[in-house]
Amino acid sequence: MTTFQMNIVNYNKTSHYNMVYSLAVKNKFYEDDIYANLNDFSFPPSVIKKYSTINATKSKKNKMMHVLNKHTKELNDEWSVNGLLLFNNTEIIGFLFYNLDKINLSLCEFTFLLIDEENQRKGYGSLLMKHFIEKIIEKPLLIRLKTNEKEKMWYKKFGFQEKNEIIFKDDIEGLTDKKNEYEMLYLLTQSFIDIMVLMKMLVNKRGS
Repeated sequence: MTTFQMNIVNYNKTSHYNMVYSLAVKNKFYEDDIYANLNDFSFPPSVIKKYSTINATKSKKNKMMHVLNKHTKELNDEWSVNGLLLFNNTEIIGFLFYNLDKINLSLCEFTFLLIDEENQRKGYGSLLMKHFIEKIIEKPLLIRLKTNEKEKMWYKKFGFQEKNEIIFKDDIEGLTDKKNEYEMLYLLTQSFIDIMVLMKMLVNKRGS
């Protein structure tokens, strides 16, 4: 009889990158975006391959690569990559990733959630999401994510809200209704809300 032992661990690039990327490829899940995000925002193989086929002189290619490398460094200076991996014994069956803003310490970008297609509809996505929320709930964070109409209601079960549902929305810089073709949802931790309340009180006190 097979024994199943579920375990959630923090992502470590040295130990986990290859298995995370392999799971993304297996499930055809944003392979290029996963590659870019987990490699300190390096450009994915498809971009490099496409660029290398461009008929350009060596000097033009060197100039372009300099621009790409500069952009990569700027992104890496702004965000830190964090992740949670779900294992069944020693086999990875899912992951969740989020980026923390190094400049605006209250901003968290929810980036990826994947459960292997062979293990879906078993509650594993909810398991990872609950663990993520428990991990960050005490921090003063505004967590935002891009989603679509089909998945929006699933995220709302965990407290995510649309812009028009958020209190103090006019005082929070950066809230948008859409990002490209995706819907935007937000989760405000209680610590973040407390800070917003305090700021609003101070502003009102100065104005009176």
